[in-house]
Amino acid sequence: MLEYIRLDTIRPLDTSPALPPLGDTNDDDDDDNHHRYRTISLPHLRDFIISAKAPTITAILSPMSLAPTTRLQLSCASFDDLCTFFPRGLPFQVPINYLQIEGLRFARHASRFLRSNARPWSEELQDMQFTLDSVSCIATPFLSSLPIILNLSQITFLEFNTGVLLDLSLPSLQTFLSHTHSVHTLRIAFNVLQDLLTILMAHPQSSQNPILLPHLTTLSFSRPGDLWWHFSDHWLRSITHCVKSRKSHGCPLKRLEFIKCHGATMPAMRELQALVPEIVICEPFQQQQPPNPQQHPQQQQQWDVSRTRPVGGALFTGSF
Repeated sequence: MLEYIRLDTIRPLDTSPALPPLGDTNDDDDDDNHHRYRTISLPHLRDFIISAKAPTITAILSPMSLAPTTRLQLSCASFDDLCTFFPRGLPFQVPINYLQIEGLRFARHASRFLRSNARPWSEELQDMQFTLDSVSCIATPFLSSLPIILNLSQITFLEFNTGVLLDLSLPSLQTFLSHTHSVHTLRIAFNVLQDLLTILMAHPQSSQNPILLPHLTTLSFSRPGDLWWHFSDHWLRSITHCVKSRKSHGCPLKRLEFIKCHGATMPAMRELQALVPEIVICEPFQQQQPPNPQQHPQQQQQWDVSRTRPVGGALFTGSF
């Protein structure tokens, strides 16, 4: 049973065209096409990794039929959009509605299709159905082709990684989010937030533009590996306006998360406390006083409520 394939820096042996789209062949050529493009079924394959130019990847995948449990990982220098790789749709044996893809992650040079039980920002292979890495910025072409490749009504969570919102125009982001109406969790790493917060607000004066992500209940902000410096000064007011607008138009948030967000403190959250039932603040800090070695370990972990952080720990979590 073939369970693993890795093809690195593959170059084509000839200039044979990829498998043509359905309906593009003549009846007289059916026999010839059958022999040239016979479907290759790989029902036991767990990982399929390809690193090559986009046309070569397309040619390799064209005859493939993969099990829904296969992790497909592609790497290329550049590409036009996902239809470049999948002119006939994703190469799985089942329709896309039967794939357990519920999450999407966007980065400047990478994107992920995430399975239903994936943890936040997980890089575990078992949490991924499809990955794409590229030297060029891929966010916009990836985003624009998703409604053709996937059933976006299945997507329940989105993750925008560091800096990716800089690559997305407001109209393209707005169009994409209009297709993902089932999303209930939105996670954003270190980014410029203005466009996203603007389109997430309700605009009652325009009846033709319904509120985006109507089922959104959790909004999370974080910065991997560092503090999101001056977060509160730059974005807390805009976040508050967005949350207030959504609540007043029947789309309230139930949970806000601020992870490593500088200035996201209890006093700064007073107005949001009245709008959101649960607020989580997690921020590393320098310990003010060394622990007493004669003190019991459990006593060292007691909460210092006035500082809103654990005395001997690294995180504060608060719910209101």
